[in-house]
Amino acid sequence: GAGVNTAILTVTAKDEFGNLISGAAVSLAGDSASTITGGADTAGDGTSTFSVSSDIAKDVNYTVTVGSTDVLTRQVITFTPAVANAGNSEVDTNVSSVVADGVSQATITVTAKDEFDNLIPNAAVVLSSTATSTISADGNTDENGTYTYTVSALNAGDINYTATISTVGITDNATVTFTPQVFSGALSTASITKDNSVADGIEVNTIQVTALDVNSNPIAGATVSFAYTILGLADCTTNSSGVCESNATITIADQYFGGVDVNGDPLFSTPAMTFVAGDLNVSHSTVETNTSTVLANGTSQATITVTAKDINDNPIENVAITLVGNPSDSNISGNGSTAADGTYTYTVSSSNVGDVNYTATVDATPITPDLTVSFTVGAADADTSTLTATPINLVADGVAQTTVTIIARDASGHLLDDANVTAIQAGSSLVSVVSNDSNGSYSYTATSIIAEDVIYGAGITGAGGISDSKTVTFTAGDANASTSTVAVIANNAFANDDANNTLRATILDTNNNPVSGETVSFSEPVGVTLSSATCTTDANGECDVNVTSALYGDYNSTVSITDGNLSDSPASYSFVAVLSTNISIDNADIISVLTSTNTNSGSIGSAGHIVSIPYTVLSAETTLKAYSISVILDSLVTSNGENDIVATLSWAEQNLSVGSGLFDANISIDDSAGNNNGLYDAVEDTNTTAAVFSFPTDDVGTEGNVTLSIVALEPHEVLGYIVIDEGSNANGSFGGANYEVKMGIESIIGVNGGGSVQDEFYDVNGTYSLGVATMSGMIGTDGGWAQFYHDGSVPFQADELYLAIDEYNHSSLDRAHTDEKVSYWIFDQDTNLAWMEVQEVASVSEVWQKVSFRNSYTSPIATCTYSLEKDNSGTEANNPAVVRLSHIETDSMYIRIQSAKVPAESVTAGAVHCIVVEEGDHVFDDRNVSAAKVNSFDTNEQGDWAASKSENVGYTQTFVSPVVLGQVMSFNENAQQWVAFYSSDGSDDTTPVAHTTTNLFVGKQIS
Repeated sequence: GAGVNTAILTVTAKDEFGNLISGAAVSLAGDSASTITGGADTAGDGTSTFSVSSDIAKDVNYTVTVGSTDVLTRQVITFTPAVANAGNSEVDTNVSSVVADGVSQATITVTAKDEFDNLIPNAAVVLSSTATSTISADGNTDENGTYTYTVSALNAGDINYTATISTVGITDNATVTFTPQVFSGALSTASITKDNSVADGIEVNTIQVTALDVNSNPIAGATVSFAYTILGLADCTTNSSGVCESNATITIADQYFGGVDVNGDPLFSTPAMTFVAGDLNVSHSTVETNTSTVLANGTSQATITVTAKDINDNPIENVAITLVGNPSDSNISGNGSTAADGTYTYTVSSSNVGDVNYTATVDATPITPDLTVSFTVGAADADTSTLTATPINLVADGVAQTTVTIIARDASGHLLDDANVTAIQAGSSLVSVVSNDSNGSYSYTATSIIAEDVIYGAGITGAGGISDSKTVTFTAGDANASTSTVAVIANNAFANDDANNTLRATILDTNNNPVSGETVSFSEPVGVTLSSATCTTDANGECDVNVTSALYGDYNSTVSITDGNLSDSPASYSFVAVLSTNISIDNADIISVLTSTNTNSGSIGSAGHIVSIPYTVLSAETTLKAYSISVILDSLVTSNGENDIVATLSWAEQNLSVGSGLFDANISIDDSAGNNNGLYDAVEDTNTTAAVFSFPTDDVGTEGNVTLSIVALEPHEVLGYIVIDEGSNANGSFGGANYEVKMGIESIIGVNGGGSVQDEFYDVNGTYSLGVATMSGMIGTDGGWAQFYHDGSVPFQADELYLAIDEYNHSSLDRAHTDEKVSYWIFDQDTNLAWMEVQEVASVSEVWQKVSFRNSYTSPIATCTYSLEKDNSGTEANNPAVVRLSHIETDSMYIRIQSAKVPAESVTAGAVHCIVVEEGDHVFDDRNVSAAKVNSFDTNEQGDWAASKSENVGYTQTFVSPVVLGQVMSFNENAQQWVAFYSSDGSDDTTPVAHTTTNLFVGKQIS
């Protein structure tokens, strides 16, 4: 080892032959500094010995000189370091501080030296620390005598590192300061070290904060700030342990929450700080109620809340409270202790009306001020309030009175002195104003002149009608003949000694109250049998007696009571003759128009209004005996509720043939009893039934009836019309029949009067046997209607259809009718579909006859054409006639022809062709068909063809070439004069032209 150990070098001198040389001078020299001792001339064995040493570890090359001769052989001596020297070896670090995050590192370098500062390679080094630290693995020094470690730590602080080199403890050491890393709001803490101080502004609570980094290392010197609600906590600076404290004081007791920041970064969790109330102060404590008034019903409640407070008005928990009331008759819930908010709440109630003063005490010390609750009466109650009436039976004479007394109470039975009470009655009595009789008592009186049960009650504001009520019976006085009446309620019975007329007596007192139990006497005329000579009145003051007779005629019966004959005695009634056994008369509903001054057709004029009544004679011609029945119009249709306007239905004796038909009857009005001179201007249009006339239909008492309605309509007729499309081809086959439909392009000449007959025909394609024709357009100077025209044969010939336009004036010479068009739909045989039919009625005269349909319809639309024949001279036509329809039902209609002259001329019975179609839209052989009806209120005539008097109906389907066929389907006009259908386009009020594809007007005309 360097500086300690020595090496021995022995030099042996030899000659060239290997002979030992003694006594030779020998010297030794090294190529670097070292210590050389010994050495002398060679001994006898030719050797000389040297000692060499060095304190520097190195290689030394030694050379020998023997005599003057340099020995070529050289010797190298290696001097190695000695053992590590504790004082000379070193421990160093590259940095003085590093973050204590377990990742950041410092390097510790250990240098091994011996006592001569020689670096010691390959020396085993061990590093240790004074605190927990992560140290890299131990090892051996390198050729430079050094070994380097890396160290890290999670805990902040100074760590001293020492080394051992080959078991030698090195004096030198290195210290590394591990500093805290970033602040941790999650690991740092805040705690209340002093809490629950009194909130008096003097006592303090203390909060302590420990600031730590993410590895729980305390952070020294950090600035801590506080954000607690209304608490003035001062900032503080952490000490070396990362801790600082701050104090707070306040006068408001509460739990306070806030935040803590360390160097501006928040703690994640902060504690609440609590200041508590001080001692109770009765002057600051309170007593309060939610309401000052409560119903005195024992259940309604007021709440009284006592709040215990200290001098700073902080609520105090768990204070025992006592509440007393004066007077002591109210109900108080149990005493108790205050809650966390310093309150304790009582409920108080009372069944007694009045004020109660409540005082709260704590340990016998009252809290001031006290308070008062008023217990009051409630609203009037319908069930507890009562009502009485005295007397409850009295005469309805307007003098006797009953007194109704009401005791008004609330639901708890307390009397109400200032209630608003009103009288209530279900009846017609006269009641007085309600008086307040004090002490909850109220009353009113009542009288009546009407015999009835009256229910008396009372209404009280807040309760409505009270539940209690009383019934008072007002009874009728003595029967009075002058106010009592007799009426014939069933009249005109058959004189067959079985059918009844009925007489009804109504017995009243002086105030027109019905008198029950009164005996009424009836006289019995000769030929009449009474069911009873007397009868006793019922609760309505009425009693009936039936009368029968075998002799028809008029009769009178005297009716009397003890007070005398009744005011309208005697009662007059009639028995009528029995009709033939083989006639029945159908029901008819007649709509007529009644106005004060209008005597136009359709209204009932001075001569009355003709109505048609259907009949059926079963087996042989029958004589219909004359008949008349009168009834009083319903007061609903009179302007002043009169009951003296008389309507009469009558007919004359007449012969009726076997079959069905219509016979004429008359309805007339008589208002002379109403001092209206028969003008019946007291009748109003009300669209309601005014009268129902009953009449016998056979000898067993079966009744028919005619209804008279007063309706707010002008006279009108119903127009039916059928539209079919001519299209591009007028001919076709459908339903087994050939047909042609067309609006003719030729002009049709009318029947010349007094001159030669003009036979006019349309060219048609085929031979046909029946159909209908209708006017389309009008010449304007004259009117007319289309009909088939023939000379005793049929109007249908091969490829020809004979047509004429006829009019009311048979002798007119201006009947050219050159501008009109005629629409027609003709067939070669009867045709019947589900929604339409075509048929011929062989012989139609002026007498109504019933025609049955082949189909059943919901709303049938019918149009018909008369076949006009030349007269017997063969030179001119028979008298003009139009086809009239009436009473069109679902399966039948009535038909006749009517003279077009006023006054009427005789007309000749002839064939009538009819088409019937169900109302609505249809398709016939790919042709659109529409059927409809409309009311017509005005009538055109010669010189007056205003479109406003016709009806603008338009089309419901699309038509290329519309053919329009039409008919007046009713028989409503008062004078029963003729009228005929026509169509136009509505564009010309002087000479209306035929309808177009866009415009269709339909109307009726009498020219």
